[in-house]
Amino acid sequence: MNEVLSLYKELHDTLGTNEICKDFYREIIRVIQEKVDAIPAGARVAVRCADQGAQYLLRAIDFSRTNVIGVFDYKKEEGSFCGYPLFHSEKLNQADCGYVISATYMFREHIRRELNTFQGQVIDIYDLLQEHGIALREGIHHYQVGLPMMLNYFYLRYRESRGGPEEEGALREFLQAAAEYKDFVMIDKVYEENGGQEGRYPFLIETWERAKRLLDVLQAQIASREERDIFAFWTDAINFRDLENMPELRAMAETGCFFENTYTNTPWTRPVLQAIFQKLLPIDGFPQTQNAISRENSSLVRYLEERGYEFRWVSFPIWAVDSEYVVPGIIESMSCSLIWWQGLQTLLAAEKPCFYIFHFLAEGHEPMNSPDVENDFQYVPANPHTRTEQALKRRRTTLGYLDQCLRLYNRMVGGKPQIFFSDHGRYWSDMTAWCEERLHTYCAVLGDGIPQKRISRFFQYTNFEDLVRWVIEPETNCFDNILRDEVKFQDVDYYKETIVNASIESNKNEPYRSGFAYRGVCTETCKYVINALGEEYFYVFGKDEQETLVLLEDEELRAKLRKACGDYFIDVRKYDKFKFSRKLYESFLTDHPELGRPLWEKEAD
Repeated sequence: MNEVLSLYKELHDTLGTNEICKDFYREIIRVIQEKVDAIPAGARVAVRCADQGAQYLLRAIDFSRTNVIGVFDYKKEEGSFCGYPLFHSEKLNQADCGYVISATYMFREHIRRELNTFQGQVIDIYDLLQEHGIALREGIHHYQVGLPMMLNYFYLRYRESRGGPEEEGALREFLQAAAEYKDFVMIDKVYEENGGQEGRYPFLIETWERAKRLLDVLQAQIASREERDIFAFWTDAINFRDLENMPELRAMAETGCFFENTYTNTPWTRPVLQAIFQKLLPIDGFPQTQNAISRENSSLVRYLEERGYEFRWVSFPIWAVDSEYVVPGIIESMSCSLIWWQGLQTLLAAEKPCFYIFHFLAEGHEPMNSPDVENDFQYVPANPHTRTEQALKRRRTTLGYLDQCLRLYNRMVGGKPQIFFSDHGRYWSDMTAWCEERLHTYCAVLGDGIPQKRISRFFQYTNFEDLVRWVIEPETNCFDNILRDEVKFQDVDYYKETIVNASIESNKNEPYRSGFAYRGVCTETCKYVINALGEEYFYVFGKDEQETLVLLEDEELRAKLRKACGDYFIDVRKYDKFKFSRKLYESFLTDHPELGRPLWEKEAD
């Protein structure tokens, strides 16, 4: 890796020896800090909205000399937020404040209207930054070094400067930022956009040639490892139909063992990790699912180590896996290019065969931005899970970018075994948690010695260990052990305060019960779901693979499906983790007393 790092330094220093992304971050902080420091001593200051923007602001800015009396929000219960008192927003008018600071982007337009008659001074940090020539197009917490929106800032500046006198300087700055992100996909993109070898910017051609040289050496070093390394590329929040926007990944999948009916056991990331490594489901495995993945509780980790493999989790959250298996230097929502680069540095220094999971989260989640997303400076919807045309367009662009990244990683790895898979589909507010868009994912295994075939039977993640065993020792592990004729899925009740509050609101209008625990089973022809309220949902699959909700009248089939999925639910009264879940039940059953008691309460009798 030393040669690769040396070539990288040459690439970066060709464009400038400073760290442009860190400098930009410091400039954002400087502008806000100076404004906060200018507030008169003793002036009463309120922070509006207890969201991620305010959380970031209160941690990144020094408020020690500022009289912040509290944070005001209309969704959360009163208490504390980032060490400050938390009040309901209705109390702001009686708080006698001279200043209100707002860092929210999601609810920015709403806050503007609310504070229109405020007699003091409103400090909207986005207006403030705009006055200093810094136009942010998402919440400030997305503009941290290593996150996609940081590189997006420099890319949009370059795009907006094209044809003008600032184009060359903006292009150079973008290339420097892309080099810092190890984003060779974006370097290649602007190289091609500018005419390739026939382009008019010699420094762009030189940058591309240096990047190509670096990648050639990196590819050779990976290939030179005698160990049979296994690379698992986990793309978060991407379902089977998303492959329509990822033609490179779809084409790669067709060259190997492609599981067309991969199903998640639960549509959230952390429980999928536990299904993969511990074969646990969130309801049946609770409370064992609260522990980090380790040698002691994971048969997959033990199997890998017994076969001489070095296992590493190249991702965030680092707390989900025992610290000895975590690759350092990875932060929340980090760009896939940096996660990939960070993991490779550790892998190339390893003396054992490696089983590394590269988990890419940011590209599958809101704001659904990759560096090449172009968007106007406009307010986003209050609900980031709303399926708007703008959101769908940004998602398609982001998936296309991630597709190119995965193609590059595949080329770098060569013939070594690779597993490409996702944990669940994207969450939209107009869908059930158990719909096909959430549960039907994808998985493909590529590499030398992997047979080319398409599998139509079910593959579920509690069988992931069987898949790994087959990849490592195909002669002693039967392929059919991986497959199933039905899939079990389940999820616990929502338990985070903000999500519970949102569920209470949404349940007033939605035809399904958002936030309540459920269990289900999916077969080739139908899907059955029962929630903790005892309500049943039955779907049949048509020829177009669309699921249709219908009335289940066949009592024999009902009994069979209910037995397959089970009917045990967690008694939320017994665990502090579910203290806000109890609020959800109380609220809903007050409005719908005809439903009677939850199943877990009846079971307790």
